[in-house]
Amino acid sequence: MIWYLFLLVLFTVTASSGSPTVGWEMWAPLQVNGTERSTVILPCSFSHPTQDTYTGQIRVLWIKDHPWTTKPFFQCSLTNSTGAAGDECSRCVAAGRFFLRGDPRRRDLSLLVKDLRLNDSGEYFCRVELDPVLERYQSKAGTKLSITAPAHIVSLSQMPFPDNSTLECVAVGSPPPKVTWFSSSKGQVEAEDKKDPQNPYTIRSSIHISSQEVYTCQVENTLGSQVRVFPPRKGPKPLTVWLSVLVGLVLLAGVVAALLWMKRRGASLKVDIQRFKYRGGQKTGASGTNGDQELVYAEIDHSPNPNAYAVPSHGIQNEIIYSDVN
Repeated sequence: MIWYLFLLVLFTVTASSGSPTVGWEMWAPLQVNGTERSTVILPCSFSHPTQDTYTGQIRVLWIKDHPWTTKPFFQCSLTNSTGAAGDECSRCVAAGRFFLRGDPRRRDLSLLVKDLRLNDSGEYFCRVELDPVLERYQSKAGTKLSITAPAHIVSLSQMPFPDNSTLECVAVGSPPPKVTWFSSSKGQVEAEDKKDPQNPYTIRSSIHISSQEVYTCQVENTLGSQVRVFPPRKGPKPLTVWLSVLVGLVLLAGVVAALLWMKRRGASLKVDIQRFKYRGGQKTGASGTNGDQELVYAEIDHSPNPNAYAVPSHGIQNEIIYSDVN
């Protein structure tokens, strides 16, 4: 009996004086929020009993919604070494949108998600495996990812059944959008709204229509709104638009050509005028032999003629008078 008590005390002292061991632990937030088309990070970190000495493979897995019955949508394996961890982490990609953000060598399993979509909403679980059978651990409570998106209209179309008298407006958004109908003569119109069983963020709203009316579908939530009209407003046909552009380009080319011709014609006239002045400055006795018009100067002598009638000069001296001679 005494020896039994002695061994019990010795075991207790030895256990209390030894170094504490690290157990399996995992930390992940309960909620993460994101917006459509943006990027978000799902944090996850862990600890394990052999983390100070382990040099084997680390396998990272992420599962959505059902951790024990759904296959992982993301998995990546890398070596727990200081040399290649960074390069190996950068190669861990799934579907072009899911990337390993953390470094498992430092016990970080965080996942980066790009180009968020509404159907990415759900609960995510991270799992790490050092040994597929003996050493593996998964987060007990998943991380809920909530995504918001402004309301917008996916389609506005006339349904062929039963008699083309139904108009349907399909709207998407998070929070789910509110759909309101208006007609050109009656104002607001009552509609029948249904949720898409495959997508909780989609609303299908329909009304009965008349061929003489114009209808408007308006969708809105706290983040945005959108409006569409049926029948759609008709704009110019693509062929008409292209023909208009072509005619415009031809007219523009014609105007540019006319301006260049006028500019070139003006330069030619200027050269002709200068040539005319140059030829007019030469003294010649007759017109040029090449048929061009020239300016000829003639000197006229006004000396007194003894046989002519003398006219008093009144003090005016003889001058040289120039005359145009053809």
